[in-house]
Amino acid sequence: MKLSLYIFSFFIFLFTNTSLAQSNDFEAAGYSIGIGTVFTTVGAIINKDKEEKVWDVIKKRWWQGAVGGYLQFESKRILREVDSHDQWPLFWSSKIVNEMGSSIQHNAAYNQPFGRYWYFNIAFNRIEIDTKDRWQLKYKLRPIDFLFTTDAAIRYNFEFQESLRYGHPVFTTGDSNLNGQRAYASAGYLVRERNENSISLIKHEFVHVLQNNEYSILNTYYQPFLDIRKDKNKFYKWLNSNLYIEAHYIPLRGLYLLETWTAENYTDNFFEMEADYFSGFRR
Repeated sequence: MKLSLYIFSFFIFLFTNTSLAQSNDFEAAGYSIGIGTVFTTVGAIINKDKEEKVWDVIKKRWWQGAVGGYLQFESKRILREVDSHDQWPLFWSSKIVNEMGSSIQHNAAYNQPFGRYWYFNIAFNRIEIDTKDRWQLKYKLRPIDFLFTTDAAIRYNFEFQESLRYGHPVFTTGDSNLNGQRAYASAGYLVRERNENSISLIKHEFVHVLQNNEYSILNTYYQPFLDIRKDKNKFYKWLNSNLYIEAHYIPLRGLYLLETWTAENYTDNFFEMEADYFSGFRR
């Protein structure tokens, strides 16, 4: 009960304290490491074996969340080096480093040995690599990203070459279809106004893609629910084997709205400030 209270208090402080606006790399790294440590440790406690003691799990896993958080920080810092669309390898580098950080956190949150599983997400596809004994490759569909991307493909114009450059589906459309926005990141894709080609804006939206990936650590929290049922129910067994349910979008959206409601204006939103900080985007 005390641990839950501390965690709840931490999040209230984190998302209502405007002093946490990132004004330097030390603060930015501290945020990524702190949030990664907390999310990972909570996941490890949820997924611990019955005979394991909570404190033993915390000691074993907290540092892995911190390492993953630091890599996620560095993945965003890589974007600062991008000055033109021709430097697309840096987008891929940023994405890969971010996935490495998330993989380390997910291993710890699932209470698995360090480095056993590695995950890579691209569009609505999830590749899982199990390095134990003989390496095994596993594919899972991300259904929410699939549905959102399919909807985008119907409404917008798909930019194939641009999607290859950024390692993420990119669509374009007229400004009237974006309600006056120049671009935005949604579940599974980016969309921009067809005449908007600012590299800083693209970097800004790409940071949101990385944020979405980082908060996927929350999906480790419902794994015990699937584990209990997959041995008794064929549907849950199939679900666990073939789909990766992105339930993290619900709390992530809630946190984003909380930031919007408590901010004096849109730009005071913490997620937006982080995207501005690493992208150099000026409104």
